[in-house]
Amino acid sequence: MQVKTNRILHIIVLIIFLSMKCSTYSQQFWTEVTPLFGAITGFAVNSNNELFAITYWGGVYKSTDKGLSWVQKNQGINDYNLYSILITPSGDMYVGSVNNGVYKSTDNGNQWLLSGLTVNVKIRALIIDANGNIYAGSHGHGIYRSSNQGAAWTNISTPDFVYSMAATSNGYVFAGSGNPEAIWRSTDNGMTFQQVTTGDHNFNTIIAKDDNLYSVTGNLDTDIPFQFNTDNPVSYKFVFSSDQGDNWIIRSTFSNSSHGITLNQNNVLFIGKYINILRSTDGGYNFTQLSSGINQQSGIIISLACDSTGFIYLGETYGKVYRSTETTIGITSHSNTIPRQYKIYQNYPNPFNPATKIKIDVPQEAGNKKLEVRLAVYDILGKEVATLVNEQLSAGSYEVEWNAYQFASGIYFCKLTANDYNETIPMVLIK
Repeated sequence: MQVKTNRILHIIVLIIFLSMKCSTYSQQFWTEVTPLFGAITGFAVNSNNELFAITYWGGVYKSTDKGLSWVQKNQGINDYNLYSILITPSGDMYVGSVNNGVYKSTDNGNQWLLSGLTVNVKIRALIIDANGNIYAGSHGHGIYRSSNQGAAWTNISTPDFVYSMAATSNGYVFAGSGNPEAIWRSTDNGMTFQQVTTGDHNFNTIIAKDDNLYSVTGNLDTDIPFQFNTDNPVSYKFVFSSDQGDNWIIRSTFSNSSHGITLNQNNVLFIGKYINILRSTDGGYNFTQLSSGINQQSGIIISLACDSTGFIYLGETYGKVYRSTETTIGITSHSNTIPRQYKIYQNYPNPFNPATKIKIDVPQEAGNKKLEVRLAVYDILGKEVATLVNEQLSAGSYEVEWNAYQFASGIYFCKLTANDYNETIPMVLIK
């Protein structure tokens, strides 16, 4: 009789567990927030976690509430057809237009002035390198480089048709092009570019993080803003380089054209694939589709971004903006009990491969104020390799996951900093 009772209890527990799992996974991953006017061609997030969006037709928009509301910021801009946006570490902002070159703002987008680059050409990419040089990649006129915050620019004619650009910490600069379809690299402070890999489609997007490079190919139509030719389905590629562009590995292929890449603080990868989103937790070897909440009759997803709290934003050709329903960096409330003091617990599992979890306690402060909390990972040399938490947290216990798939085996240190408190734990990654 006791055995039968235990079996019944096990069945009940299993049913409850499965119902909870089904309930969890039935929640939509994406939620549509306030739309904008025009195709959303880019996002940028400043140091205050304020979100900026640029559009083709509507100019610049700013949101301080994670996309719930937007304010246009076009004072001084005459060409509202924008293709690219850059926010520098100092807070200066640049946007690239179709007909008027590059605009610059030094007051968080409130006022814009034309920079020294006023060419009548599409500026598709804007980046800053490790030495403070600004680059503007154009469609048909090569790359423009400024060493004085946009006051004057020098033209580098090769490559000609630039779709995307990125820079690594050692000063190398990369450009993804079409006609020819290739990735180019500069090792001389942007003075010259050499081809380092070729493809059979435009390199629509290239980004750099932790000196790793990620790029996707597609067949972007530049005459009609952000449309794709889907008449001849072919294989598009996701490529990766971990050695400053010396070698490029094809990690995945797709049946639809791709545009837009972003990574969160845990290096989880998100890629826009036509009207869908793909996610990878292993550096791009395997992807799962995350499209729940996205209107499949809507436009093409062409821009992605991640803010400092791990929320992902999507922009599409009809002006719709989607935001992840929850943060993607894995920080979750762990208990309803209010801790008495700050604490970081030993990660588990430890040793680990490739993911581990870290629990932290945040105590109650006077006035019930939220506290600035930072949780970061460092290598054995003291170099910061990942930021897991960098935000205001209410009192409570939290758990964060770190996925170290792209890091080598070794000892790492996780440091919790808040107010005058700091504490570090060692973690062992074994692959």
